[in-house]
Amino acid sequence: MDKVLTRQLKVYCPQHQAVFEVAESPKIVCEIKEHALSNNFPNEEFWEYCCDCQTFFPSQLASGGKAKTACPQCERPTLSRFLCNLCNVLTFDSGENTRDKRFYLSLDTFAIVPACPGCLTDFTARKLHLHKCAEIRAVLETPRAICPFCKKDIVKNIDSKPVEAEPPIPAPLKIQKESDPQSLTEIRAEQNNLRNEIDELKETVLLLNAKVEKQHKFIQSLVKLQPPQQTQSQPIAEQPPQFIEPEPQIPVYKPKLQFPVSAEAYLNKICDQGEMATSDKFSEALLIQEPGKDHEFIIVKDVESAAGLYHALPRFWRFPTKSAYKLYYEKYYNCENPSGGMVWIISPTIVRRVKDGWTLMKKGKLEMR
Repeated sequence: MDKVLTRQLKVYCPQHQAVFEVAESPKIVCEIKEHALSNNFPNEEFWEYCCDCQTFFPSQLASGGKAKTACPQCERPTLSRFLCNLCNVLTFDSGENTRDKRFYLSLDTFAIVPACPGCLTDFTARKLHLHKCAEIRAVLETPRAICPFCKKDIVKNIDSKPVEAEPPIPAPLKIQKESDPQSLTEIRAEQNNLRNEIDELKETVLLLNAKVEKQHKFIQSLVKLQPPQQTQSQPIAEQPPQFIEPEPQIPVYKPKLQFPVSAEAYLNKICDQGEMATSDKFSEALLIQEPGKDHEFIIVKDVESAAGLYHALPRFWRFPTKSAYKLYYEKYYNCENPSGGMVWIISPTIVRRVKDGWTLMKKGKLEMR
């Protein structure tokens, strides 16, 4: 059972203005016309990633494009940006606590957490630099020494500022004449920067107003759909009995293995019996079946339980990096020192069958060796 964890990437094609999902690989191909968006993702072309809607976009920043004030897909305004130095992915985040967000920019360390969405590199303990790029008109955090857009030396500009033990003695005020060309140039440049910042703020306000108006219309439509309240004079109709779907029979694996056990040995013993499941995007602790998805769990019957409980087991016996655990299994399994390597199940996660899938009853425990 040689299975290794692979990701599904949500990608936006600007040519066809369509979003689709593909398995992670160096070559990214549009599913509409099957043309290549990248031949060496994420290391050749520049890409942008939205933490809120989890979408990758081919970037135009390296060819004269400007940074967007909001995501073109989910329309959330951008609060912060992070540019990786090991791949060509620029990540942006609205700062909102959106549902099922897998990556986000920390407001304390300004690093991407838990890792870069492109190359899955952990930057929480690395030195970052704040850079205001005039070429793309945006401020970003990056471990890079040279900006790939404006070509400026970021580290040199930071280190070149003198550190003074005492505040300098103020020099006498020098009044610049109107005929001084350098003074006029600096004033005009500062005025242009202020105008650009004001225009960006106006765009952000317009986007927020549009979102508020959209939510207001949605609430009004829900109010119209509500049935009228019954008065005392109106007879209350009897509700027909609801049909309860019988619980599906899941094959019971034999022989049973004792925990702890390696995931490879466990999965080989059950021989693909059970049902596949994936984490529900709209619930904190629910596993569901979703056609077309590469499910991360296998659900098997707990033979020792008389209450009809199940084990939710990881479907992959080896993790490439520790980010794989944080992305897919942190909600359902505890792990003291996550890393890449062979997966050992110390104790399984216990779930209970419900109408829409399986709900979490007790978290299990994993180790990587």
